[in-house]
Amino acid sequence: MKSIFDRSVFVSLFMFLLVSMSAVAGEVKYLPGDVNGDQEVNVSDVGDLVDLLLGNIDDSSMRERADVDGDGEVTITDVSDLIELIVSQSQLTIELNEESVELEVGQSLKLVVTITPMSDSDQDVIWSSTDETVAVVENGVVTAVSPGECEVIAQYLDVMAMCHIKVREVPIESLSLVKDYVVLEVGDHSELTVVLNPVVSGGVTLSWESTDETVATVANGEVTAVAPGVCDVIVRCQGKEATCEIAVLKTVSVNDVSFSMMPVRGGTFMMGAPLNQTGSNVNEKPQHPVSLSDYMIGVTEVTQELWHAVMGHTPGHFKGHPKRPVENVSWTDCEAFIKALNELTGLNFSLPTEAQWEYAAKGGDQSKGYLCAGSDSIKPVAWYYTNSSAVGEDHPDYGTHDVATKKPNELQIYDMSGNVNEWCSDWYSAYTEDAQTNPTGPAIGNYKVFRGGSWNDKAKSCRVCFRYPQAVTFKNDQQGLRLALYSINK
Repeated sequence: MKSIFDRSVFVSLFMFLLVSMSAVAGEVKYLPGDVNGDQEVNVSDVGDLVDLLLGNIDDSSMRERADVDGDGEVTITDVSDLIELIVSQSQLTIELNEESVELEVGQSLKLVVTITPMSDSDQDVIWSSTDETVAVVENGVVTAVSPGECEVIAQYLDVMAMCHIKVREVPIESLSLVKDYVVLEVGDHSELTVVLNPVVSGGVTLSWESTDETVATVANGEVTAVAPGVCDVIVRCQGKEATCEIAVLKTVSVNDVSFSMMPVRGGTFMMGAPLNQTGSNVNEKPQHPVSLSDYMIGVTEVTQELWHAVMGHTPGHFKGHPKRPVENVSWTDCEAFIKALNELTGLNFSLPTEAQWEYAAKGGDQSKGYLCAGSDSIKPVAWYYTNSSAVGEDHPDYGTHDVATKKPNELQIYDMSGNVNEWCSDWYSAYTEDAQTNPTGPAIGNYKVFRGGSWNDKAKSCRVCFRYPQAVTFKNDQQGLRLALYSINK
């Protein structure tokens, strides 16, 4: 049956539909009004409905579907309803359940998208982040990566919605470094480990600084030793900081024999023994404040091989062991050795002052107040009477031992208790309560001083406060020396 309507009646409506549909390219799935049965409502449905009305199509099932308004007839009203339906469907919107979100690094959040008109095509939503170093997104799940701000975008067809993401650091209560003192040789590297409370992984920004980049540099916690000296490496986070002292050794070679000098950061300490210290002597009192400038001191006692490299011969009862300390040397012998060493190296070595010796033995600015050099218990840190003399002359442990075979003290210096007594530069004198700065002892005297105890001394003589006067010509198999440089840079 032919319709009385001319198809041209609908041309203008059809053109109007094409202009009005801003999202017509995104064919919205919607079954009511799906005239041609392709599971989509679009402009082709309008064309098919027009053809039905004009009698160009005779299909009972299509005619039934074309009854948009459900009044049992296919009329011009159905065309209007269908146009209105498609135009309304073309006003596509997309919304997110959040417009702005704050996250801590490591946190995640699920964003929920709402598409209007309703759609079951969430899988067609495209997610993206404007800065994936700040936050990443996958299927709507946003994960904070590092502090900063970015936008997370959800896009469906040609419409989109955004959520502003602000990522903040995880708040910490405290930070520290696993090591607060590190000794390196020039060119060495060391990785410093930060401990955060609470423990977080990648959730904070750390800043690093070296207080003297001529000594050591730092980048992301990796320290590189540049030149001999002492500096601090500081790590900061959220107004908190922790410090590690870096000591870079000075290595000196003489006739193919190398030895190391430890830089010691100056400071003020109480020299002498406390009144109640067990085993202390009257000449170790009273305690008095002493301030010292930076200096260097030998990591070990002077060895037989170093003495031979400088002097061409090896004195001592236990000679024949290159790594053992030289012994049986008088204070005068030591001065002759140092003079020859300075001529060979162009440096200005000396014996340490009593104050320098005691400050280093006590651990300098890293001191834990031990009785012996590095421990309150003498066994881990010293070769002394019990383990070196009382064993008897036929025992392999009798006498001196190779240097650096016991544990070091807080400054990583060896054998400042036991092995051999060590001469100091000072003339001997009694202590007073007066504060002193870089003391060198009296100008004249009758005796020089040795410190530290030896392989043949009882534990009380290996304390860091022990001191004993002796003539400059005195020597025996318990007397040795340790070098000093009064300035780190000379």
